[in-house]
Amino acid sequence: ATDAHLCVKALHAITRKLNVLALVVIHQPREEVARMFDTLLLLTSSPGRVTYSGPMAEARPYFQSLGFHLPARANPADVIMDLVTPGSDADASDALVRAFQALQAPDVDAAVEAAFAAPGRTVAETVEAMLPPSDVRALR
Repeated sequence: ATDAHLCVKALHAITRKLNVLALVVIHQPREEVARMFDTLLLLTSSPGRVTYSGPMAEARPYFQSLGFHLPARANPADVIMDLVTPGSDADASDALVRAFQALQAPDVDAAVEAAFAAPGRTVAETVEAMLPPSDVRALR
C-alpha cells in the first residue's frame, strides 16, 4: 500500500510537470491513494462497461445522487467497486451502466469530439517539452 502511494504520488508529479496523461489501473486503492487521481473512468468487470467517467472528487456525490449509500467511515473506492462488480452482494452494475448512458455519455461523447477537433502537440513537441532547453537546442 505504501508503494502504491509513492508510485501514484510520483506519477502525479510527473504528469503535472510534463502536462501529460497517465492511465493507471489500480486494484483496491486506499482512500488517500484514490484521492490523488484527478479523473476516474470506472468500468464493470467482464465485460468492461462504463459506469462513471468524471472527476474523482465528484464520484462519491454522483453515486449518492443515484441513491447509493456510501458510509462515511468506509473507503469509497471499496464500496463503489462492490457496486460495479457483477455477481457481488452489492451488484448494481446494470443500473449504473444505464445511469452512465443516460447522464454522462452524451457529455463524454461531446468532449471526445471536441478533443479530436482541437490541434494538439506533435510527438516531437511533446519530447521537447520534457527536455531541458539546452538539450532542445542541441536537437535543432
